[in-house]
Formats: sequence, C-alpha cells, structure tokens
Amino acid sequence: MADHVAGTTQTKYPWRATLRTVIAFIGGAAVAAPLLYTAVTNQSPEAATGAGLTALTVAGAITRLMANPFVNEWLTKLGLGAEPKQTN
Repeated sequence: MADHVAGTTQTKYPWRATLRTVIAFIGGAAVAAPLLYTAVTNQSPEAATGAGLTALTVAGAITRLMANPFVNEWLTKLGLGAEPKQTN
C-alpha cells in the first residue's frame, strides 16, 4: 500500500477534488438513469442493484480517465485540473 504524502493535490485543492468527484458521480448516474427509473417504477431490487453497480462502474471509469495526464492537462485548461493553471 502506498504511503500517505502530506501536501498532495487532494489536500492542497480540496474543492477541485470534490468537483471532479461530483462530475464523475453525475456521469455515472446519467448512464444508469434508465436503470434507476426502471428500478423505481417497477420496484425491482435486482434492477436497483444493477443500476447502482452501473453507476459505480462508470463513475470509477470517469475518475480513472481524469487521472490520465492528457485528460488532466485538458481539465487544467478548463480550471478543473489537479493543479491550478500555470500563469506565465
């Protein structure tokens, strides 16, 4: 297991980390929305479980994608990168 390093981007910029997590959650929930709707309207625990797993999987994939250096560079241009924009 990795050692905890104080001063990482998670602790330096907590609101950026929070916003990136919210974006991943919204993406996962959006993909799972039809399953969630079916689960709620039909009262199906199996569909609800599938919807939850789908949302979690998609959110995890989005989070992993945002950790890619190329994507993080793009997110930095939008002001959502792990580190703030470098001003010259």
